[in-house]
Amino acid sequence: MMTPPPTLPTEDSHFKVHYPIWIGILLLCIGLAICALTLGSMLQSSSFNSTIIPGAVILVAGYLYLTRPYFALAPNRLTAYNLLGGVIKRYPFETFSHLMIEDGTLYIDGGFLERGRPQPTKLKQWLAKSKDWETLKIIIE
Repeated sequence: MMTPPPTLPTEDSHFKVHYPIWIGILLLCIGLAICALTLGSMLQSSSFNSTIIPGAVILVAGYLYLTRPYFALAPNRLTAYNLLGGVIKRYPFETFSHLMIEDGTLYIDGGFLERGRPQPTKLKQWLAKSKDWETLKIIIE
């Protein structure tokens, strides 16, 4: 059974590329292990151990990697986000054909900004969920 081709992003429905699941799960496991071991140590010693704070931060980072988008593609711009959901950078372009992938990096030919010189983004294939990256390749073809 063939899967239908992806629909092109619109202003109402942006295409979102997420982080790979393995990064979030790895960080969740590490954060949970640190918190559990530190909590056990705190219960035995009856004193506060500040190691629980980095464990909690890693735990939250793992959750954010599982829930937040890496970047979003709209009809005329690509928006990169940080883990907290804030915009890092917006890359304008004229059409999807101005996007290209080379050596696992996404490039944008801004068209009206710098004709003929593709602008490299900091968006890498290894930081994107493989299914989302493959869909992105189909969209920009």
